Amino acid sequence: MLDILESQGVISKIEDEFKGSGNKSGKISRIKKAKKWTDSVDTSLQKCIDTAAYGYKEYKKAKNPISAKVTSMFGGAAKRPPNPWIQHVKAFSQKKNISYKEALSKAGSSYRAMKNKI
Repeated sequence: MLDILESQGVISKIEDEFKGSGNKSGKISRIKKAKKWTDSVDTSLQKCIDTAAYGYKEYKKAKNPISAKVTSMFGGAAKRPPNPWIQHVKAFSQKKNISYKEALSKAGSSYRAMKNKI
């Protein structure tokens, strides 16, 4: 990665060469500069992924407009049912009048007993 940045003239391995004005000694921290570039690349990559996902949705709409219209009329894609463990913990915390965090650690035995009955 650093070789690419050096070939583009962004950083330099030569310590006497002065590029930029951020450091009074004239030395440029290649690690800091590379970190900034990788953060920038990560952000750009995330934007590309989001754009691709949006493009794919639009492609599906254009390919089959009737199906897209029916899906949007009925509230979008099918939703997952609520997780039974989460429901049990919420009910357990209300029944015992304890916090959700505390119920997470204490509700295991009652959940396993309930699950074994089924």
